[in-house]
Amino acid sequence: MTRNTLLRLALLLFIALPLQNALASPILVAIAESTHTGHNTWWPNTALSQHDLWWADALRSQGTNVVDIRQKPTRLSPTVYPPSTLSANNARSLASLFGAQAALTGEVQWQCRTEQQRTHCRAQANLQLVPKQGAIVDLSRSTHASAPNIEQAKIRAITLMAADLAIAMLATTTQDDIPNLFPNPVLVLDPLPNADALVSLRRILRRIPGVEDIAERWISATSLALEINPGIPSTPDTIFAYIDALLAMPAENMIIRETKRTQRGVAVEIVNF
Repeated sequence: MTRNTLLRLALLLFIALPLQNALASPILVAIAESTHTGHNTWWPNTALSQHDLWWADALRSQGTNVVDIRQKPTRLSPTVYPPSTLSANNARSLASLFGAQAALTGEVQWQCRTEQQRTHCRAQANLQLVPKQGAIVDLSRSTHASAPNIEQAKIRAITLMAADLAIAMLATTTQDDIPNLFPNPVLVLDPLPNADALVSLRRILRRIPGVEDIAERWISATSLALEINPGIPSTPDTIFAYIDALLAMPAENMIIRETKRTQRGVAVEIVNF
């Protein structure tokens, strides 16, 4: 697991209640489990497997409003919804049928092995968030976990990915340009900069006295949020002072222009790079 993922997990423990209140948009979880015999899916028979229940429980524990398909029995045609990964159109159709605003869909591939009485599982989750309207967002993740048995190892891996996905989905589905995700303000780059511009921006930020670390906090289809000094006790005023210093500094072959400011952070665009 990457350092950024660990920081996200730690921060989620701190902001669990606000996040649960914020994620109101219902999400349909339609994730296929890839096995050596094919795909395990709850469609077209609307029969939830243990894998489906693990995903639903893990996402709900992070505040995601997961639609319970058992509360709305619906007969699905196996011709229209074959037991395989869903197309974008089928994902949107299923989301509408079950009253969801978007579908989290795709497949998870597992590689598990047992050594010295412990099972180690690596998960590659090729996932997309497919809204009923709007652009599709790639939310693919990978992680690994170990436990005394394969069931516990898979649950741990899914729990790790769900914590990260909850932030990403909220950042994508919220109507706010700067979602209320973290206790301190964030710097939002909107639109997304290219890699060279992001490297230059990080370099400029690190020149500011007091800035010790910078972490990517969430990414959506159009924007990227950076947290300044993650895990280091800071006040909102201190973070805003760092952002103001950034805006006042001479940039390298680019202009950093403020486009929006709220108590949750500052949105900027990078131009002329």
